[in-house]
Amino acid sequence: MRSRQTNMDSLVAGVFIDVTGADLAFTNGGGIRAPIEAGSISRGDIVTVLPFGNAIEVLEISGADIKAALEHGTRIIEEGLSGSFPQVSKVDFEVDISRGEGDRVINVLINGEPLELDRMYEMATNDFLAAGGDDYSMFAEAKSLRSYMAMEDAVVEFIKSEPYISPSAIGGAIVVPGESVVEEVPQKIDVKTNKYVVQAGDMLWKIAKQFGTTWQKLKEMNSLINADVILIGQELIVPAK
Repeated sequence: MRSRQTNMDSLVAGVFIDVTGADLAFTNGGGIRAPIEAGSISRGDIVTVLPFGNAIEVLEISGADIKAALEHGTRIIEEGLSGSFPQVSKVDFEVDISRGEGDRVINVLINGEPLELDRMYEMATNDFLAAGGDDYSMFAEAKSLRSYMAMEDAVVEFIKSEPYISPSAIGGAIVVPGESVVEEVPQKIDVKTNKYVVQAGDMLWKIAKQFGTTWQKLKEMNSLINADVILIGQELIVPAK
């Protein structure tokens, strides 16, 4: 939670998107305090995960400030255990630890599209970060667009609406040792498909690996709205082996 994206963090950040419809979600690992074991989930379990009573808030923020926030949150990624580590949804990025501080975050994607530094985005976050907590000063300077319920209430309502959940740790930071290599995008080809039934413990990236594809492709093939959450018993279209 404080040095990498986890399935619990993906679930919480994904709920931010479900509630707000924002372009991306950004919360701090230090605000998510515990995992949840498999089995029935109580409100007390959720409060243990999210004990601070923070509310969800949507900010209007520039791409440049998003980049600055990612740089700030991953500045000591090698050391780990930073409460400011960014836990995100609809965001993918790489951290090149061979580069200097402030210039390490590369290849940022927002909902699959390259980050535009001069574009304004709607970002869902928590009110602690929105006020500049964990030294995210760029958030304190952003325009607040709207406020929502407490984080724990939002997660409770989401879980009540889904009888089974199996969240995947999707998106967020990938640490690379040097300059990244841009792979050639293959031409689109028609492929034969089969159906796969989601099992307990499945994550979309694991299923993708099993069938020789990517989680992004599975999301596209199945028209998934929130790739962070797949349901036990759900049928997915997968490439035929």
